[in-house]
Amino acid sequence: MILFFIDDSGNTGTKLDHPVEKVHWLVGIAVDESFIRPVDHAIRQTCQRVFGQAAADHSKFEVKGSDLFGGRGWAEGLAVDKRLSCYERLLATLPEYHARIFVQGINKPGQQAHAARWKREPEHPYTRAFQYLVERIDEWLEGLNDGPRGLLVADEQQETGRRMVHQFNRWAHVGTDTGYKTRRIKCLLPALHYVRSVDSRLIQLADCVAFLRNRYQKVVGSTQTDSDAAIVNLWRTYCSPHLELNRVWP
Repeated sequence: MILFFIDDSGNTGTKLDHPVEKVHWLVGIAVDESFIRPVDHAIRQTCQRVFGQAAADHSKFEVKGSDLFGGRGWAEGLAVDKRLSCYERLLATLPEYHARIFVQGINKPGQQAHAARWKREPEHPYTRAFQYLVERIDEWLEGLNDGPRGLLVADEQQETGRRMVHQFNRWAHVGTDTGYKTRRIKCLLPALHYVRSVDSRLIQLADCVAFLRNRYQKVVGSTQTDSDAAIVNLWRTYCSPHLELNRVWP
């Protein structure tokens, strides 16, 4: 079985004209069940080396991409080189344990224009991003040898969570029914699990990847500061080589 740990970045709810967060990113990290414990242990060990015993014992400890890169939260006061080194060690678990990355973005102005053309109220970007992510993950699973089963584990989503659980259960039985490339779900188990990111180190890893994808989109190709250059290097070195999906709609 392959587990998919999902988190997002750039969420502004149904505010589609946000001046900075123009794309809602949804990221899934695929990890074979045989590697779940080793990856979890590696993340724990990395965090303990950087943040001390609190990373293992404190019930509210979690590593977040924005905090780690920006020096906030648990990373407040931590030197830049230590934060970047920690980020690198966390991302290095991806190739070490043969993880694959799926990225689905929703361009919010584009979504708003699309809805206007069809005279519809635009849905929450997470909803469409999740559908497209599910379709492509299931398609990828079917293409692997023996079509292994997959299980989705996502960061708790207050705005759409319960609706997505019911929607996914429906897709698992009758398939998706909107968009240009609908699909009968064949390989994903009919059980969507939402958990708090603080309770899952692998969702925290997905958060780190989602934050990078968001920032990378904003800085790539521009005049770069040292901070921008670090973002580009982290993404291109540790994430880009392991992509199975990297798409923005529309």
